[in-house]
Amino acid sequence: MMLPSADFRSVNAEVEVLLRDALARRGIKVDAAEPARGGRPARSAGSGEGAMLHTTFDKRAWFAPRRYGYGAGLPIAWQGWMLIASYLAALAGIGMLDRTGHGAARTTAFVLFVIVTTVFVTVAARRTRGGWKWRWGEKD
Repeated sequence: MMLPSADFRSVNAEVEVLLRDALARRGIKVDAAEPARGGRPARSAGSGEGAMLHTTFDKRAWFAPRRYGYGAGLPIAWQGWMLIASYLAALAGIGMLDRTGHGAARTTAFVLFVIVTTVFVTVAARRTRGGWKWRWGEKD
């Protein structure tokens, strides 16, 4: 019996070979497996420069719906986590601007807070699976 490392097979492939041999000894015929395709998956049409950009703008949900109440739950995609991280970073910058204490800077900080929060809530609402609506647990 050859060891998997000697034949450069994975453990799963070695188990499959051993099972096929055992079935063949019992007289049970098993169709040959399709040969494994090596390498990377084929690129889809339109891929190339900026191939990952489509994952940012696809229409899949970024947030799970809340079980109870109104709004979005936790992110279910990396885009949702990045939206939250960006929002928190923007809030940190706005907070630093607000701490300067000048009247114009504080007014600017408030306006930026309203704009950034509006954008965050709008994007989160549009990217929540099932949209934002009141939910009553298992019923919805």
